[in-house]
Amino acid sequence: MNTQLICTSYDCEVMGGLFRFVSFEQLKTTSNQKLSMDWMKQNISKLSAMYHEPRGHPYLLFCVYSIKGDKCEVVTFQPLGHSVQLETISKATRFMLQNVVNANINFNIEVNGLYTNHSVEDKNMEVKVSSVELVKEKEEMDIYKVDSKLYGFVKTLDLKSMNIQKILGIYDAYQKHHQQNDIENYIYFDSKTHRVLIMHSDQIVRLPDSAAYSIIYHRFDNISNLRTMTNQLIKIQDKKFVLEASLSSFSQFYMSETDPFKKGFILQ
Repeated sequence: MNTQLICTSYDCEVMGGLFRFVSFEQLKTTSNQKLSMDWMKQNISKLSAMYHEPRGHPYLLFCVYSIKGDKCEVVTFQPLGHSVQLETISKATRFMLQNVVNANINFNIEVNGLYTNHSVEDKNMEVKVSSVELVKEKEEMDIYKVDSKLYGFVKTLDLKSMNIQKILGIYDAYQKHHQQNDIENYIYFDSKTHRVLIMHSDQIVRLPDSAAYSIIYHRFDNISNLRTMTNQLIKIQDKKFVLEASLSSFSQFYMSETDPFKKGFILQ
């Protein structure tokens, strides 16, 4: 086995989002290559294989990083796409660097060509509440727009007594009768237990994005905390969501040109 074809990635759960970090040094094929969006587009097949492996996820944000002294450049890749604030990506990168690379360096982080500025002393993982617009009210579901994307908020739900089959059944029934093809994200929220779950297309999302938190905050302005279906606690303070961060796993990929599954695969 050619060990030069082995790449290591680090998966993090940070501020309610899922991130996968891979070093650019492992992915580039010549020494004169530079990390950029053009490089990402040219290597879309290789990146897709690492994105769609069995532990991949519709809301996973794939980040390629390059370190030069105390500067870290990050370029992000996400085929399905949803809005992730630059501040969130910057903090997730800093968390990964401090746990994987060097905890003693105060890295300057550049995300997608834009600098973000955060103090190393800022220990809280915070996400600001996004602007929310109510587009349409319906008997069973209200429709909201956040960052140009539409979200459906399913009314009157008891997540405590539900299993996955019941959740999928509600989704299938709603799609069959209402044909809301312009809505890709459905929010299921139990106002009694404060649990929140998101359906993206026909897949259950482990951790919601900040838009979902913002819609719930918009509907329940006196709410002080939420819980995900994985029991992660999300505190709400001063119009900000305070979340936990963890380094969840690392994976190794053998990127051979003879790989029969170059575009990756998903276990059903």
